[in-house]
Amino acid sequence: MDGTPDPTGCENIYIVVRFVDENYVIKERLLTIATAVAGDAETLTQTLIAEIRKVGLSTDTILSQVYDGASLMSGRHGGVQRLLQDELGREIPYVHRFNHQLHSVVVHAMSGERAIEDLFNICNVLYTFT
Repeated sequence: MDGTPDPTGCENIYIVVRFVDENYVIKERLLTIATAVAGDAETLTQTLIAEIRKVGLSTDTILSQVYDGASLMSGRHGGVQRLLQDELGREIPYVHRFNHQLHSVVVHAMSGERAIEDLFNICNVLYTFT
């Protein structure tokens, strides 16, 4: 999960999942692009859980979590990685996302998706207008 704030104070987040398919091939897919009403760790954690469940996936299958090194995400006591573990009641290892590799996955996953490209173009125009 990664995100960026918008001018209204909301956090636009994207969630990417990595999984092993039935042929034991590792795959990465953009799960969703969502909006969190605030950019604090608690709100981001709750949004992450809700979005995973909204698409019909179980949080029981989360094996690890990957974020950047910002304390909001990686903090041992109050970061998303800790709050997710507390909320789900089990250890879920956190791995630092070196060199923005997750961002590269998102860019690749979204390339060629005309609707997503249009959405970001509209957001850019609206942001520039405000």
